[in-house]
Amino acid sequence: TLDICIKSKIGREVYLECLGSITRIEEKLVGVLIVARDVTERKQAEETLRRSEEKYRNLVELAPDGIVTANMKGVVTSVNDAFSRLTGFSKDEIVGKHFTKLGTLRVEDIPKYTKLYFSVLRGQKISPFEFVYRLKDGTFGYGEACPWLMKVDGKNIGFQVILRDITKRKKTEEALGESEEKYRTQ
Repeated sequence: TLDICIKSKIGREVYLECLGSITRIEEKLVGVLIVARDVTERKQAEETLRRSEEKYRNLVELAPDGIVTANMKGVVTSVNDAFSRLTGFSKDEIVGKHFTKLGTLRVEDIPKYTKLYFSVLRGQKISPFEFVYRLKDGTFGYGEACPWLMKVDGKNIGFQVILRDITKRKKTEEALGESEEKYRTQ
C-alpha cells in the first residue's frame, strides 16, 4: 500500500490509500490496476490524536510538580522529569516497580498508602494530603499528593498522582514553631 495526498479541485487535501497490482500476459505487461480509498477522515483523526497526545506529554513533562502514573496493579508506568528532580531517582529506577517498592516511601507509611491506593481504585475521591518521602540520598522531604483514578472510555486503567514538594514550607513552619516556643519560655 502507498499513502498519498492530493489536492481536490477546490484545493482541499485528500488522503488516499492506494493498492496496486500489475497484470501480465505471457510475461508482457498489459495493465496496472490501482485501487484508491479515501482515508482523509482517518488521517485527520490520527493527526488530532497525535496533537492531543503531544499537548498532554508537554503538560506532564513541563509541570513543576512530580507526576506519577501506575496501572491497576500499582506498578508505576510513568514519571515525569520533575518527579526525578524531587526524589533523585531516575525514571529507569522507578518505572516498572510497584509503588510500595520504589524506595521513596517510609516503610512505616506503606500500609497507610496501600489503603489509600485501594480507596482510589474503588473510585473514592481522595483530598490532597501531606506526606514524608525519601530522596535517593537518604534524606527526607515533605510533599503534598493529589491522587485520582484514570479512566479510558469509562474503564479504570490505573491511577495518577501529582506530587508537590512542600519541604521549604514545612521547614519554615517548624522553625517558626520553635521560635514561638523559645519566645514563650523566655
